[in-house]
Amino acid sequence: MEQLDQLIALIGARECADIERLDAAHAVWDISTPGLFARRRPERIRRVEQCRLAILYTLLRGGSPAFIRHAESPDGFEVPGSWSASGERTWIVPEGFSVEDRTTAAWLALGDWLLSCGRSALTVERDIFRLDAPQIVEAMREDGVTLAVASFHDDVSWRVAVTSG
Repeated sequence: MEQLDQLIALIGARECADIERLDAAHAVWDISTPGLFARRRPERIRRVEQCRLAILYTLLRGGSPAFIRHAESPDGFEVPGSWSASGERTWIVPEGFSVEDRTTAAWLALGDWLLSCGRSALTVERDIFRLDAPQIVEAMREDGVTLAVASFHDDVSWRVAVTSG
């Protein structure tokens, strides 16, 4: 729980036009790469990338099982690690999973994935980009998920949600 509180504080401290909380009552954010002609674009891109890496590191160090749903199989893309299927297009994230690995980074850069931590993966039918913040939190509680990170199809936009489960 302490780690989730730290993550909420970490994201909250970085809030800006590109890291936006959807609803004051819920820990749900949209994190988007600034547009091509955005002012101070390089600085803003660095801020978004640092925030995203911090979220992934926190998720992977969390102690809860982590699950990823991805359109592309990690084995088919040769992502390092011993991958076990957990459901439709869903795998248990293996120990030692590194976002710094080039193949892993390329796989994640494809977008269209959902990473979640908790008792189980967030239900496949859930598309957190189509839900509002209260619906996301309710779906996470129903599935026993404490942290969910969804990457849109082009990996430009992320939606991050944190709940106590």
